[in-house]
Amino acid sequence: MKKVLFSTLCVAVLACTALFFQSFTTKKQSQTIKIYNNSKWDIDHIYISHVDKASWGSDLLGSDEVMTPGEYITVKIECAIYDVKLVDEDGVICELADVTICDDDSIWAIGDLTKCK
Repeated sequence: MKKVLFSTLCVAVLACTALFFQSFTTKKQSQTIKIYNNSKWDIDHIYISHVDKASWGSDLLGSDEVMTPGEYITVKIECAIYDVKLVDEDGVICELADVTICDDDSIWAIGDLTKCK
């Protein structure tokens, strides 16, 4: 009888542990970050997309907002690896691949030397 109870208890503990780890690993961590324009140019659009997606998300600045040099926006975002598309005041497009967002940074600065492809 003791072996049956112990076996049942072990199975229950293992099942609960598996459920706990499954729920822990499926949760997406998100963080509030500041995107700071540390460049000399106005930024008219900022688009991000998960690296595994084929299309860009919505403009983080909105349709009529412009981020001037020295300004920042605050966004809550799922921690992941993204592709980023920036469009400046002259319509010049800068695409950055494989940007890790939430890698222990709460500020992401866009500078004049940001490497575009």
